[in-house]
Amino acid sequence: MVNVTIKEGIAAFELKGLHKLWALKSKIQIPINSIKNVKKDPTAMKGIWKGVRIPGTHIPGIIVAGTFRSKGEKHFWDVTNKDKTIVIEIEDGPYEKVIVDVDNPELITAELLSAKE
Repeated sequence: MVNVTIKEGIAAFELKGLHKLWALKSKIQIPINSIKNVKKDPTAMKGIWKGVRIPGTHIPGIIVAGTFRSKGEKHFWDVTNKDKTIVIEIEDGPYEKVIVDVDNPELITAELLSAKE
């Protein structure tokens, strides 16, 4: 699970507990103006192939955490609960997508979209 805070035009995604170990990262910061879209997506974890892991953890259907490269794109994942997954599409950032699970996906999606406007 990831805590999301928005402050001074930056969305901060802070990993909790063992997620830091699994993803080999503790925090990601993305400028709000780099966010193209945000959506809740409980199907994001479907399928086995997420890309080449560099570094991270992937146990299909259980956890996807870390940085993955696929089809020329770089994605960051931290998902263990598919029903609480959100996908953040980014332009001109360190990743093309950030896919994480959060406590309240509807609220976080709305807050990120609202901050973007």
